[in-house]
Amino acid sequence: MRNVQAPVFPTYQTVPQMMAASSAAFGDRELLVCDAQRVTYREADEQSADLAAGLIELGVSKGIRVAVLVPSGVHFLISWLAVTRIGAVFVPLSTFSKPAELVSQLRSADIHTLIVRDRFLTHAYAESLASDLPQLVDSPDGRVDVPSLPVLRNVIVEAVAGPCPSWAKSFTDVAAPVSDRARVAELEHAVNAADDAIIIYTSGSTAAPKGVIHTQGTLVRHPVNVNARRTITQADRLYLALPLFWVGGFSQGLVGAYVAGACVVVDETFEAGRALAAIEKERVTLVSGWPFHGTALRNHPDYHTRELGSLRTDMRNHLTPPQAQVDVTAWSNWIGMTETFGAHLLAPQTERLPEHLIGSFGTTLPGLEHRVVDPESGAEVDRGAVGELLVRGYAVMKGYVGVEREQSFRPDGFYRTGDLGYFSAEGHFFLTGRISDVIKTSGSNVSTAEVAAVLQEQAGVTAAHVVGLPDEQRGEIVAAAVVADPGVELDLDALRAAAKQALSAFKVPRHLVVLDADDIPMTATGKLNRAALRAQITDLVGATSGGGHG
Repeated sequence: MRNVQAPVFPTYQTVPQMMAASSAAFGDRELLVCDAQRVTYREADEQSADLAAGLIELGVSKGIRVAVLVPSGVHFLISWLAVTRIGAVFVPLSTFSKPAELVSQLRSADIHTLIVRDRFLTHAYAESLASDLPQLVDSPDGRVDVPSLPVLRNVIVEAVAGPCPSWAKSFTDVAAPVSDRARVAELEHAVNAADDAIIIYTSGSTAAPKGVIHTQGTLVRHPVNVNARRTITQADRLYLALPLFWVGGFSQGLVGAYVAGACVVVDETFEAGRALAAIEKERVTLVSGWPFHGTALRNHPDYHTRELGSLRTDMRNHLTPPQAQVDVTAWSNWIGMTETFGAHLLAPQTERLPEHLIGSFGTTLPGLEHRVVDPESGAEVDRGAVGELLVRGYAVMKGYVGVEREQSFRPDGFYRTGDLGYFSAEGHFFLTGRISDVIKTSGSNVSTAEVAAVLQEQAGVTAAHVVGLPDEQRGEIVAAAVVADPGVELDLDALRAAAKQALSAFKVPRHLVVLDADDIPMTATGKLNRAALRAQITDLVGATSGGGHG
């Protein structure tokens, strides 16, 4: 396929230019609400300028990478704006991160400054850092010097309890109001569209999450181009169930609302009852999340007792006011990925689909180009034939952290998405599957190799094979079959506990079975027969009431 439409781009090209335009247009309108915290567009501009000034004093400047590990909320928003308005690179980290994952990403991304929540849910991030990096404790007066993280110079702690560690700086102190913002303004003028703006880590589409680099131009342009096919306006109040540290919540949620002049309503963690209360109180008009979020909201007992009349039909998540009678299958879905900063296939959200296009995933966004090729030869296939989807264009990533460009792109500049499918005569894409052995659960990618490696490290385990099982709410769930060493009786509860220590929660197998080596289904060429293993685990899970599964 070839492009026939020019993208809808804004007049601004960088984050500081975007902020100036939004502050002028939407200054006193609410930008973000999180529990009792509220911030307007103008207040976000002012507070982020103060934080930017504090970061400059710590040596942060154009091109410097700043990681942020805080939950969805005002400080996430302010940190994003502060970092990118001065040309530094914003690196949001998952609050699901385990200590080993966190340290690995700090090292691989060459992080200079880390902004981190002291404690969140069961995580004690500051304590874990001090435990895993004992040299931190010896860093005098907040000047970090850790040999294993040679680039790291500052840790800024957003404390929720207790004093700030001696080796760190307080977020409150760094973000304190300042009267002189001249250096902030100077750096803003030096920012251009080609500068790196953000590194977003995938949720694990390979053996380890990859850091995806996007530029200032992509960050401010793509959400505007996507919004041209969405229904969000400055009159909307968007409840965002997605976390802000992954591309869906950040690009199409936070940034998409920002450029539209809308208000974002978030919770630090999603809980259906609390979300319904916020939707009622804040007069939310749209809800954005994965299908399982919509299911949780609809199935909650408060769904029919809360006043949800402010909601207008949200086809993406199938959540509508209780009184609405809507055929949600008549609207297109969409396909996006971290590497394309969100959607790259999306049909206009105001258009109902004819019956023969129901189940499709949208059309090519203006400014992008798709091809469908034979996965083996790379040759383009005829329209209507199934093949691998390729994408090229302005919204495609600059590259991966630490990976040369030719290792990520074809010589013609196309990126291989790993999705299998075909285009209809009208240009609507139908998804038929995935090439790679990646499990997509609740919108997050899980590498089967990563999970298998963790299981195989455990005592008594000879081999581990990981597959995805279909799930109505999550799309897929993680399941694994393990083979025990001869004469060993595996404790599956202990095995699962070990996996929880090493993996983010969404990667831990929900079903775990023990099989003999001879019972692992293999193909004639000696490869794992994943389809047969899925069926085998499904049968065991359905037939077993305890012991052999989770």
